[in-house]
Amino acid sequence: MYDGEMADPDEHAYGTAAPDAPATRAELERAVRNLHMSDLDLRDAMLRLAARVVALTDELTRRLDGVERCPPRPAPRRRRPARRSRTRPRPRSRTPSR
Repeated sequence: MYDGEMADPDEHAYGTAAPDAPATRAELERAVRNLHMSDLDLRDAMLRLAARVVALTDELTRRLDGVERCPPRPAPRRRRPARRSRTRPRPRSRTPSR
């Protein structure tokens, strides 16, 4: 088990900054850019969702009001005939007639 009292108070993991260290300009710019991209992604997702809701509402209204008939049901699929072999049949051997 690790004892916190044994650790040096100034010791920290390699490559990490102190928790109370000021942020650099590059870090702030990166954070603002990421937040901006997150906002754009969220906005795009909300617009796509709104477009779907509008399209589905229009379709439901058309069907309930009887403006258009319901689309016909798709025809049942026909079974395809069995495929023939693409290889040529072997020629029959000719036997001499007696």
